Amino acid sequence: MTESDTGALLARAHAAGVIEPGTSPAAPEPARPWPIIVLTACGAWLAAVPLVVFVALLLKDALEHGGALVLGAAAIGAAVWVLRRQRLGLFVEQLAVPVLLVGLSLLGWGVYDLFDLDGSAIPFAVTALVALACAVLIEQSWLRTVLAALAAGLLGFGLAVDDDYAVTIAGRSQRIWIAWHLVLLPGAIAALLPPQRARLQVALDALSDGWLALTAAALAFISGRSFLFGAGLGPDTRTMDWSQAGFEGVTPVAGSVVLALAALAWLARGQPLSRLPVLAPAGCAALVLAAASPTFGGALAIGAIAVVARRWRLALAAGLAALWIIGAFYYQLQWTLTTKGALLLALGALLALGAGLLRPPRAAAHARATTPPHPRTLRDWALLGSSALVLIVAATAIIQREHVIAHGSALFVRLAPVDPRSLMAGDYMALRFELPDGLPEHGLGLQRPRVAVTRDRAGLATAMRVLDHGEDPRADEVALPLTPTRQGWTLVSDAWHFREGEAERWSHARFGEFRVLPDGSALLVGLRDERLAPL
Repeated sequence: MTESDTGALLARAHAAGVIEPGTSPAAPEPARPWPIIVLTACGAWLAAVPLVVFVALLLKDALEHGGALVLGAAAIGAAVWVLRRQRLGLFVEQLAVPVLLVGLSLLGWGVYDLFDLDGSAIPFAVTALVALACAVLIEQSWLRTVLAALAAGLLGFGLAVDDDYAVTIAGRSQRIWIAWHLVLLPGAIAALLPPQRARLQVALDALSDGWLALTAAALAFISGRSFLFGAGLGPDTRTMDWSQAGFEGVTPVAGSVVLALAALAWLARGQPLSRLPVLAPAGCAALVLAAASPTFGGALAIGAIAVVARRWRLALAAGLAALWIIGAFYYQLQWTLTTKGALLLALGALLALGAGLLRPPRAAAHARATTPPHPRTLRDWALLGSSALVLIVAATAIIQREHVIAHGSALFVRLAPVDPRSLMAGDYMALRFELPDGLPEHGLGLQRPRVAVTRDRAGLATAMRVLDHGEDPRADEVALPLTPTRQGWTLVSDAWHFREGEAERWSHARFGEFRVLPDGSALLVGLRDERLAPL
């Protein structure tokens, strides 16, 4: 950029009131390479952990009767003083961050302990306010964003938990929805304020980015499990129940729709009137999604704020949250599968209509068609290759399972009792098989145990034992690896999916029907009743 360009840019900034008159560009500080920052941060945090543990053990008795409050305030003050110093060494800066976080933790604990605020949201609110004050006092933009996200999380948690600080979702949907949308409000106000003076605007942008990004993540989390990520969470995972009225009769569904309408209005305010009919189908689809998923409206509002302000990282966070919420719609069990399928089909039709309206005019399309085609780029070949790879992987998995079904021998394993509350859930049922004692504890990185199964001529499992590592089964046994789940180990799967409305039929299941190959490959293909009759 030339000097004339810099002068013109400064004149425009002065006219807009973004920076103060007479401000001249300061010489930029030398950039710190990110590998150096990462390595220094790792060293600082590794040094901080034993230091904090040592101080905690040394001052253990001083943490009672308000001592934690005093020590927390001292740690916060020292960390902020260090972070506000000019020409700060990178190691010292990174070392001050864990000290600040420990100080905030001690402050919250001290408020809770000193004033005996069991079950109150006050300790979380106080800690959140102090974290925001620290974010305003320091100059590091990334740390401001982190502290704002921490403050939003503390405030939302404090408002959402019950008197025992329980965080379970079941039965408390309305309170959780209200809590996180109350958290959304100050972040949205800060992001929508008119441009301020330069230093204040930079601080507001960093604070609102962290605050709103954490709120978007929280809205995605409380919407429930999504896509295939829910497959490993177990059948007892609960999703939100949005069927009851919320605070003062305002349902989360109505609140989500209102937020979606506000977001669409905010996005449309800068568009020409001739373009609005073209964007109407997408807007209708967004309103339908907001009515179907009560957390979608909040995520859409955050995305609209970010897009209009051209804050693309926040827009990406809101987009990912909205995508997760759409995926969580499948697990909303108050909707039938037929209704969900029809709704998704209608949304697809609306989006297809919008895409058709966005097509270029015929003249432009004809001109593009007469242009010689460009050679395929590396991105095109990467898309084709990845699509082919997906098809190959899917086809291979299907062929392998068909081979197990066609050539595997029958094995029937008795089902063990299951918690009645999780036995039937929507369109699947929880399964638990009778396994031998002595199974190792479930843990990350642990080798999957194997069981040796003895069966009679009808295929009924008559005996089962745990194999030691490297042990081979006997000639009359077949070795089967176990599958890890949230509840422990199981054979192949802990759930059986069925068509909607067939719960009564599958409630008579007493045995799991497997197809087993000699190498131990197994597949659950059905359920049988007490007499081994197919269901």
